[in-house]
Amino acid sequence: MHNANGSVDNKQLRSFGLIFAALLIVIFAGLLPWLTERAIPRWPFWTGVPVAVLGLVWPRGLLPLYRVWMKFGEVMGRINTFIILSVLFYLMVTPIGWLMRLFGKDPMRRQLDAAQQSYRVPSTGHDKAHMEKPY
Repeated sequence: MHNANGSVDNKQLRSFGLIFAALLIVIFAGLLPWLTERAIPRWPFWTGVPVAVLGLVWPRGLLPLYRVWMKFGEVMGRINTFIILSVLFYLMVTPIGWLMRLFGKDPMRRQLDAAQQSYRVPSTGHDKAHMEKPY
């Protein structure tokens, strides 16, 4: 969302302010009270409306909030990435490895063989026509 030089323009800040305010009001004054069957709180309006007005009148005033929000998003992105990749690894890659060990598969051919002089596997070359139509 940044420009090429890393700065944020007024249009982006205005858009951020309006979207931030709308989501704040919709989630905390609409969706959550409806799901929990509680009264609609006032604080989302007290927070969201000034942010929206500031975004329309003076977008540069939202720059500190924007930077904090982007840092928060970066941290959450790293945490989510770690969680998602960990789950994928432990639920997919690990069982596949266990199955391969169970059935004696070793695609990397890591077995030691004292009679072998080298573990080098000669590559099979392709002719020049192979790259003319790669797809």
